[in-house]
Parts: sequence; structure tokens; C-alpha cells
Amino acid sequence: MAPILPPELEEAIMNFLVDHPDALRACALACRSWLATSRMVLFRKITIESETQFDAFEKAAISSPFIQECVRILRIDRSTQGYKLNYPWVNSKLSPILPKQLKRLHAFELVKVEERWKVKSFSSLAEFRNVTKLSIISCGMSPAELYYLIGAFPSLNDLWIEHFVELFSGHLQLDQNSPSFLPTQHLTRLTLLAENLPHGCEDDFFRRILATSSESLRELTIAVGKRDLSSRTRFISSFGSSLQHLDVRFVRLLGQMGSDDPGLVNSFDLAANTGLRSLTLPYPSIPVVFPLLSQVAAPHLERINFRKQIYTLEELDRIDHIALERDLQTAFKSNLRTVKEVRISYVSKLDHDAVLEKLSKAFPALTSRRMLRVVREYERQVPI
Repeated sequence: MAPILPPELEEAIMNFLVDHPDALRACALACRSWLATSRMVLFRKITIESETQFDAFEKAAISSPFIQECVRILRIDRSTQGYKLNYPWVNSKLSPILPKQLKRLHAFELVKVEERWKVKSFSSLAEFRNVTKLSIISCGMSPAELYYLIGAFPSLNDLWIEHFVELFSGHLQLDQNSPSFLPTQHLTRLTLLAENLPHGCEDDFFRRILATSSESLRELTIAVGKRDLSSRTRFISSFGSSLQHLDVRFVRLLGQMGSDDPGLVNSFDLAANTGLRSLTLPYPSIPVVFPLLSQVAAPHLERINFRKQIYTLEELDRIDHIALERDLQTAFKSNLRTVKEVRISYVSKLDHDAVLEKLSKAFPALTSRRMLRVVREYERQVPI
């Protein structure tokens, strides 16, 4: 017998299960009353891994107005194909038909796609007028193709770039006179986890972003390595008081050696970002964290988030948490008076209750003041 639930609770369940399609399918098959509701959620995010799947989806999308209404996220993911060679179908097939059918699509994701793009494909992609989010993950293309792709979506305000692979042979090259290269979108969120942006083109990329988004960007997540330390710290400072949420991720052990401290601290100018409301840094056991915190001059900062990967509970015992908490308490009395929450986001397969208990005991003062929050993150943060 189907369960009788309030509509609000049923909607909450569907929204929770949207990230767990297998569980959602099981619920839909087990409960007849949920079948119709689950269809809308199951078709919300479509993942296509091969040309055959694309052809099947295209046929269904053309013939079914219901599917056209449901699809919000389209993900082209070739990560399961390995080094299998195939006809470059993504840009040749994606653009001519689907923009006319998927009028409610708002997020477009490319994962491990390496193709030679055609200029006319970008013109067709511009018909996705409601797309506001674009994710480019582990994709290979030339700098020109990257710029064309970003510029193709007129309503874009959320950009995610991760593990960019620069390709040149046979690919489109930069044409500075192309109108597609004129920045038009005003980004509000940028996630830049690619430490290998086109070599020699990173400053140009930052210039294009700042040209239209220096005042509109509110959230920035950025990876910083030794090679790009100078350019990326300048980029962060350029947003000034407009930036509200900053997440800095050091790569290749940057910041974990005492010798890195002077270069990192001197390069960063967090004092310029006076509008910050939340700041995310590595776990404070890394030497450079507290010198960076001392630079913060944001009068409305409410939350500090520390991110850590935990393999064993014993490794937490080897950290001098007494000194860490003492330094935090000192900061709370000086430039971090407005902070209301210290969040520790961790990645681990350990039992959450065990990690929570360990960290609560490690930071007794924060726990007693109810400032500490411990949150488990997924191992890989994929844009939703």
C-alpha cells in the first residue's frame, strides 16, 4: 500500500533523492504513488556517456514534451570511454537541435571531452538562453575554444573549470577581433580548480573575467600553486569588497612548508576583500593559515571554514590542537570578532560520529561556545 504523506514532505524526499538516482528508482518502483512524481526528478539531470546514448536521448527529447519540461541539467561525460577514439559528435550533434527542445535547461556540464570545435557550434549553443551554469571538467581544447565556449551562453553567471588540458594541433586559435571574445556575462560565482590554465594566457583569462565581473562576483573558489601564486593572489584582491565568499585551496603541498610562509603571506592581500562573509582555508595545522587569517579585515565575516582530508583518527592526535585553539581565540579577540561559526569540512570514510567526537574534544572552547560545526564532504565535489 502506498504511503500517504503530506505534499511538502513528498517534495522534500524527492529533492533529497535527486542526488541518489538508484535509490530514487527503487522508491519509484516500490511505491506506485511516487512513480509520477519521481519521473520529473529522474529526468531533471541527464548524463550522456556515448554517441549512442545521445541519439536515444535526442529522439526522446524531440518526441516528448514532458522530458523537454523536466531536463534542467545536461552532462556530457566521456570519462568512462578511456582512450577510445570516436567521431567528434559532441559539438556537431549537440548544438543544432537540442537548444530548441530543452528550453528549461539551466546547467551544462562537459567532462573529459576532447574535440575540435567548430565556430558555428558555438553560435548554436548560444540558443541555450536559460543556461546559467557551465562546468568544464578535465576537458581538452585550445584557449580559443575555451573562450568561445564560455562566451556562448548569454545568461551564464556560474562558471566551473577544473583540470584544464591545453590542446593546439588542429584546434581553433585566438582571434582577438572575434565578437565572441568580447566579455558580456556578469559572473556571480567562479570555481577555478585548474592550476594549468593555458600557459601564458592566464593573465588574459583573468582580465576577461574582471572586465565584466569585478563587481558582480560574490563567490570564488580557487586553487593556488607555486607557479601561479602571484597572478592568482592578485586576481583575488582585484574583487575587493564585492567578494563575499572565498575558498582558497593550496595545491602541490603549497603552504605546508615553513619556507612557503613569507611568499604566501606577502602575495596575499586579504585586507582588500572587506566584504567577506565566509572564508575557507586548509586545516589550521598548516603553518601559513594563521598568518593569512591575521590579514583579514572584513567587518561582516561570519564563518571560517577549514577543510581537511582525514585518513585515521590517530592523525588528529598528532596535531597540537591546544595551540591551534589558543591562536583562534586570540584572533577572535582582534580582527575576527564577528565570526559566529567555525566549520571543519572533512573528507573521510571514517564514522562521522567518531570524527565529530574527536574534533569536539580537540576544540573544547569552540564546542562550549557552540561555534564549532563538523561537516563531512563528498570525496569529489561535482557541480550540481
